[in-house]
Amino acid sequence: MSATNYPNPFSDRTQISFEMCKAGLASIAILNNREGLIKATNAIYPKGKQVVEINKSDLPAAGVYYYQITTDQGTITKDMIMMNY
Repeated sequence: MSATNYPNPFSDRTQISFEMCKAGLASIAILNNREGLIKATNAIYPKGKQVVEINKSDLPAAGVYYYQITTDQGTITKDMIMMNY
């Protein structure tokens, strides 16, 4: 499984893209080192490329965050940076 977010760093919003090899449940968690879990969602996605938007208003402050995507194919964790420009 692969995932990426663009733009990174971002100031207003970023889009997390990931590929589902087959339709199924995906859990997406946004975390940071201070508060831990910031936001979590679970949804059924169809097979193919998926895009989830994260807005500045979803996050408490500028800084480094991690997004973790879990499916029956495994778990991937990557970082993203929100900046105040």
